[in-house]
Formats: sequence, structure tokens, C-alpha cells
Amino acid sequence: MRCAVVKRILVVDDEESIRITLSTILTREGYTVQAVGSFDEVTQILPSFPPDTIILDVLLPKVSGLDILKYLKEQGVDAPVIIITGAPDLQSARESLRHGAYDYIAKPFTLDILRQSVSRAIKEKELLDARRELEEQKRRYQEDLERQVRERTAELQRRNAELAALNRLGAILAESLSLEDTLQGALAELVAAVGSPLGAVYLLRDGSLWPAAAVAQNKAVADLLPPSLAASVLEVSAPGPARVAPEVLPDGLRKAVVAAGADSAWLTGLVSKAEVEGILVIASGAEQPDASLLSASARQIAVAVQNAQLFEESVARRQHTEAIIQNMADGVLVLDRQDRISACNPALRNILGILREDLLGRSIHDFRGSSDPGLAALWEIGAPSADLMEQLQAMSYNSVHESDMPFVVRREVSLSDPLNRIVMVYTTQLRDLAHKPMGQVRLVRDITRERELERMKSDFISIVSHELRTPLFYIKGFIELLLHGKAEDPKVRTEFLNIIRDQTDHLSRLVEDILDTAKIEQGSLVLKRERVPVEDLIRQAVADAEGMAANAGVALRVEIAEPLPEVIGDFVRLKQVMANLIGNAIKFSKSGSVVIVRGLPKSGEVWVQVEDQGTGIPSQSLPHVFDKFFQAEPSQTRTAGGVGLGLYIARQIVENLGGRIWAESELGKGSTFTFALPVQGTPTDDGDAKGT
Repeated sequence: MRCAVVKRILVVDDEESIRITLSTILTREGYTVQAVGSFDEVTQILPSFPPDTIILDVLLPKVSGLDILKYLKEQGVDAPVIIITGAPDLQSARESLRHGAYDYIAKPFTLDILRQSVSRAIKEKELLDARRELEEQKRRYQEDLERQVRERTAELQRRNAELAALNRLGAILAESLSLEDTLQGALAELVAAVGSPLGAVYLLRDGSLWPAAAVAQNKAVADLLPPSLAASVLEVSAPGPARVAPEVLPDGLRKAVVAAGADSAWLTGLVSKAEVEGILVIASGAEQPDASLLSASARQIAVAVQNAQLFEESVARRQHTEAIIQNMADGVLVLDRQDRISACNPALRNILGILREDLLGRSIHDFRGSSDPGLAALWEIGAPSADLMEQLQAMSYNSVHESDMPFVVRREVSLSDPLNRIVMVYTTQLRDLAHKPMGQVRLVRDITRERELERMKSDFISIVSHELRTPLFYIKGFIELLLHGKAEDPKVRTEFLNIIRDQTDHLSRLVEDILDTAKIEQGSLVLKRERVPVEDLIRQAVADAEGMAANAGVALRVEIAEPLPEVIGDFVRLKQVMANLIGNAIKFSKSGSVVIVRGLPKSGEVWVQVEDQGTGIPSQSLPHVFDKFFQAEPSQTRTAGGVGLGLYIARQIVENLGGRIWAESELGKGSTFTFALPVQGTPTDDGDAKGT
């Protein structure tokens, strides 16, 4: 016979020949066999060789087979035992069976008898194992069922206790109008119901959480609670109760939780009608509170808090709205149904230059024709003109019947001297919940600077277009002359090529200026930090400008009184600054005049000056010469060329290198442009600097 799992058979016989014979036969039958000849050997082999069947000789030296049967039973060995003996009497068979033997065969026996007996014993062992497994499964099932019954019973008891606690908590919250007393009593009931050592309620006020109630085992623990919590704690409790480890809690709250002997805290947001009122804190130890109980308790507390705070919140919202209006950068004018002023914020008074503050309650019509320019402008902005009222009524009708979007009428107002401002006035109608008019809100934005920038942008586009077209016209014209053979004379051809080169250089400088301006605006203009010999800088810049000066009939003169110390900067970019200053001086100087370039040390700085004898700059334009796109005299600039970026770029370079730049001028006598850089012995920054 063959078995899927090899079965183990223990043979116990004092005759070696029988042990060898049985081992040989049973091994051939596919069994794993161990054979021993004494009781001592049996006790030694059993721990390492648990048998499925035992073949036992009833007569052994010192200890009988029946004694071994008793021993096996005492040790809990449940393998079927087949007794073999040379004395085939009924009494021996009965005695062995009575002591637990499974079968009894007498010597001599045939191989078939042995096979059948062993096979039956193996099957008996399999049945015993299966029965034992079923009994174990039954036992485990019964234990699991009993455990579930106990847990369910405990759960039901706990839920009943929690429901009772919720009923008591609801009664406490309903019986008092004092928010402090109500919260304290309700919290004490909840802490007792869940067996917590510490509980607290914090309410949300002015963007922070403030304590409203606390219950602890002793006052020392309660005193550790923080006087306030950041509103960000509410994020931990969303969307429901969250168990939080002490190390995650804010410092003060963590100390109180640890002092209470808790290993965690449950944070539950107090939410009513989708509005967050505060947070409920319940410390917990080994026994954790039910999350649903905390949620229900938090909802009841939130409702009580909201009911008690309705009036307070209404006042707070009004104050909040007033604060927003008072601190807006744009002007705000609010008129009621009778055109009386109900709000006029500081920004509007600043825009209009109004010093008086007793405007509330005054009719806007009181200021019509006022001698005060600010009040006159206030009437101009706030007066309900016929056109405006017609637009408001038409848009109001559409808004009420088509959508809930607010309607806005926009108009631009130019305020005359002495204000000289341009403002954009946005007017909308105030309506109550029934869509009835309550007044008007007018938002006033000063757009004077925006309009000036638009004008400067337009001028810039015009100038750049001219500056691009002129050199392109020259380049194209002279190239066509060359292509058509109109310059056979080498001197003429060289002159044409020089013009093309000069105009190309002009275009390149224009493009470079525009690109540098873009880099400055993006904060990506990189400036090196290196030692710069200022004298070499001046002389190279002057040498580069000699050709331009010669063409203009202007002389260049360098004045350096003494050796100049080095500065830390970007040699190439500073040379660009020098080129702009010297180039402007040449362009705006008359033929035969002199441009002086100076270098001189001054109180820890090195000053570089470019002085011309040109037309000068009007005093009102002088503060703006370094502004982007600025053109002092457009007609003169158009003649001299340029788009108003050179001095702007120069200022950005100098200032980003830690220096300063300024201009001095007298109309009709000339101008002096100076930039100063601090003297430094060694570079203070090994890296590059970015301009902004």
C-alpha cells in the first residue's frame, strides 16, 4: 500500500530478528519505521518520532508491553497500538485491549495479517486526528461566539450609557442662558460619561481659539491648559473627531494632556449649520471614547454656542466690514437712500485731499459748488446724475430678473486743479434681501499713474518704431545701392559700409537696452563681483567714445586728480553705464563744446562724473531722468535718438552694485551725471548678484 503522506511506525520488540524483519517489511510498504528493543529506548525516541502506529511486543525484559501501554496513555500518545505476542490466549488479548491496545496479533503471523492490522490502525489514527480537529474548531467557534456576545453586550451597555449621557448633556445645554455655565456643566457631564481625565472647550474668536470651559481631575492640570490656540488646530479635527498623539499637540495643550495621565487627545470641531464655532478637546487613556458620542456632543455644544453668540457675531461682522472699508487702498463712498454719506474711508479722503472727518450723515448735495477742492470733487464723484441713475435702474432690473450677480457702472472722472488726478469710479446699488434699494456704494480708484504709464508706453512704442525704422531705412538703402553697382569708387563703397555698420551697431544697442530692461524687470540681470580699476574703466570708456565725439565735433577730456582706489563691481556693466552717460553728453552737446569725464575719491567712495555743456534739463524733469521710458524733451530726444532706457539701466546697474547715481543740471548751461561706488579692499560676495 501507498500513502500520500508517509506514515510513521514505531516497532518495540526485544528480539532483534523480529525488529529487523518488521522494519524491512514495513519500509517496503512505504512507511517510515523506527525499531527499539526496550522501554528506555521508547522514552528516548518518542519526543523526536511521534508515531502514527505502534507495534508492541507484549513480553519485554524488565517492563512488560502492558506497562508500556499504560505509559503511552499517561503521556497522551494517541497512536493505535498493535500488540504482538507468542502466547495466543484470549486472556492476554483482553488484557491488552483493556489497557488501550487497538489490535492484537499472535506469532507467527502472515504478511497479509500484518498489512491489514497496520492499515486499520493507520486509518484509525487518521479518524482520531480528524475528530480532534473538528472538536478544536468547535471549541474555537464557541469561544469566539461567547466573546462576540460579551463584546456586543458591553457595546450595548456602553451605547445606552452614552445615550443617557447625551440626554443629560442636552438638558444641561437647554436649561441655562449663561454660555459659561452651560458649557462648564455640559463638559463635566461628557467627561464623566467617557471617563476622561481632562476636557476643554475652545471657541473661535478673532481668528484664534480661546478657552470657554475646562474640567480636569485637579486644578493643577487645568491650569496647564494654554490661554489660546491657533485656529490651525481646527484643521486636525476636520471632518470629524481625530485622535492625536501628545507630541503632535500644541505645547501647552500637550503638557496638560500628559499631566492628566492620558496618552492621546480627541479633537472634535464644534460645527453648526456649516459654521465652525470652536473645538472640543477630550483627553483619553487606555479606554477610548466613542467617536459618534463625541460628534453628537460637539454638535449639541456648537448649537448652544451659536445661539448664544448670534448678537455678538452680528456686531463683530459689522465691525469687520467697517475695518475692511477703513483699510482699503481704494476709496469707498457709501450713500444711503437719501444720498446721505454713511461711509467715507481714509483712502478716499487721501485721494481727494479732504482733511475733515465730519462727513458721516451729511448729504452729498451739501458739497455742490464747495470752495474746498476736495469736497467739490467728492460731490462730483458722489452726485447721482440722471445718466447714472438711468443705468443703475436698467441694470438693477436685469440683475433682479436674470441673475444674482452684482451690477456695476464704471465711469472715469478727471479732477481739475489743484488735484490733477484721474479716478475710476465703480458704482453699484445696495439692496436688501427683498431686492429693494438701500443706497449706493462707490469704489474710487486713483488711476493717474496707470494713465501716465499708458502714455509712456504709447510714447515708447512710437519712439522705438522710429528708432527701428530709421537705421533699417539706411541699411536697406545703402545695401540696394551696393547691389545695383552705384558705389564703384572704393572710397564711396567704404563710406556706405561704414554707415551700414554704424546703423547696425545702433540697432544692436537698442535691442540690448530692451533685453537688459526685460532682465531687470524679471530680476534676472546678473552682475559680477570683481575688482574694478576705476581709472582703467574711465579711460577705456572714453577711448570707445572718441569716434562718436569726433563725428559730433565734441572734445572729450579726462580729469583724474590722483590714483583712484579699486571698487567691487562688474567691469563690463560699469563700462555700459559709462557709455550711456558719455553718449548722452555727446548727443546733447553742441559742436565745439567739451565733455569732461572725472574720477575722484570721496569719503570712502569713488565718484565718476560726466559733465557736458549742452542744453541742460528742465528742473521739473530732473527727478525723472532715470525713470524707464522717460523723455525730457521728445522733439530733442527724437533728433538725438534713444528710447529712454539708457539712464534707467544705468541706475539699476549702479544701485544693484551697492552704489548711487544722480544728475545735476542748469537749463542752457549743461548737466553733470555722477555715480558713486563704495571703496572695498576685497570682494564681499564671491558669487554673482542679480539685479531687480
